[in-house]
Amino acid sequence: MGVQFSSSIRVTGTPQLALTIGSSTKYAAWYGSLPGFLTYHGFAYTVRATDTDNDGISIGANALGLNGGTIQHSQTGVNALLSLGTHAITNSANHKVNGAATAPAVSSVTVSSSPASGDTYGAGE
Repeated sequence: MGVQFSSSIRVTGTPQLALTIGSSTKYAAWYGSLPGFLTYHGFAYTVRATDTDNDGISIGANALGLNGGTIQHSQTGVNALLSLGTHAITNSANHKVNGAATAPAVSSVTVSSSPASGDTYGAGE
């Protein structure tokens, strides 16, 4: 999930983005700028087995919170306006959550190189 600001920002602490999943509020944690973007910043939430929302998640207009940190204009230090306003997300069938789905599991492990000296690997191989 990303949040785009109108200018470059400086962030301290760990801001959060509140998600409504089913009837529960869950918090996506700040993970920083997305590569190649100065104003687009991301939040991550890992779906849990107990998370379900058949009509899709929503993100309210007041969902962005500082959680003890700051979000400020990178040059002037002016605090960012945190309201998502018209950018809030209502329930969407495109964002359903079914935490009970089977989680991916390791199906095999292979070594894609061979040792240079017979059957034994040496330092740096």
